[in-house]
Amino acid sequence: MFTRILLSSVGLIVYAAVRESGETEPPKDVKAFVVACHDSRVKQIQRARKKAAYIQQDLKENRTARVNPNQRVVTVDAATKERTYPSEEVKHHDIQNDERRLKSLQDTLERLDKSLPMPQLILDNLHVGAVGALEFPEGMIGDRTPSFEVMQITDGTNMMVTMFGQRVWVSGVSTAGLVDGKKVELPQVFRITGTKTYKTAIGGSNTVFVFSPVDMEKMQPYLEKENKKLFRQYQERREAGARKKAAAEKARWRAAARTWTDKTGKYKVFAEAVAYRGGKVHLRKEDRSIVTVPLSKLSFEDQKILRQKIKEGLPKEPPK
Repeated sequence: MFTRILLSSVGLIVYAAVRESGETEPPKDVKAFVVACHDSRVKQIQRARKKAAYIQQDLKENRTARVNPNQRVVTVDAATKERTYPSEEVKHHDIQNDERRLKSLQDTLERLDKSLPMPQLILDNLHVGAVGALEFPEGMIGDRTPSFEVMQITDGTNMMVTMFGQRVWVSGVSTAGLVDGKKVELPQVFRITGTKTYKTAIGGSNTVFVFSPVDMEKMQPYLEKENKKLFRQYQERREAGARKKAAAEKARWRAAARTWTDKTGKYKVFAEAVAYRGGKVHLRKEDRSIVTVPLSKLSFEDQKILRQKIKEGLPKEPPK
């Protein structure tokens, strides 16, 4: 309960701001739908981050795994958890697969960072008031078109259907041209508006959820407005991050830079030594421009400092 209230507060904050700004508050059903979109965004971000963390760990283990051509399958040591592959090809395949999955999740997180997703109706967690697109069952294969089988038509806008083996009552959708037993494609976004109890052929009764289609044309203007807000916030975060990164890089550069002097003492430059190759040192100034100076022309003190940096692993190529 606490989690649900916490997630819903994300969307409610949006409308608190709307009231304060003097804008007209949206209809109740629109408000609930947009709040559901915000809730879904939070949950999808949490799931994607959890999956990404798992894949990053798996990728790390795959990259450091050993190769033993004397074995036929991938093994994991029970004590050390160290992974061993039968060949470099199999290891490379798993690494590439992890990298693809991680890239897909990173793309998903970036999309969620700047736009609202469609809320999802999860079949094993349905309840009155829930709204969203139907989420396919985990592991489902084959045709993933959202089609349903008509079980019973009662009038021009009401019928009972089965979806993924579960019976639901659909209200507000035209039944013209439909017959019992026929497969039909329905709107993908529903709201569960209540329950309905019906009599069975053997005299018993069953209760099912009532699904009503959501008018997406009505929702679209409000979703576009929310997406514009999210995208603006996304850009602001990106710009703030870039400024923070630039400030950190500038501080790092200043800590690494020093005044380099030639043998005559006339030429001086405040810069960071970033590379050495072929008797020449590459110095990067604050504006990121590179100055190339022969080592032999530097002062003896600077040559001594540079030789120490070379021993410590100064790169051969300057950064791009």
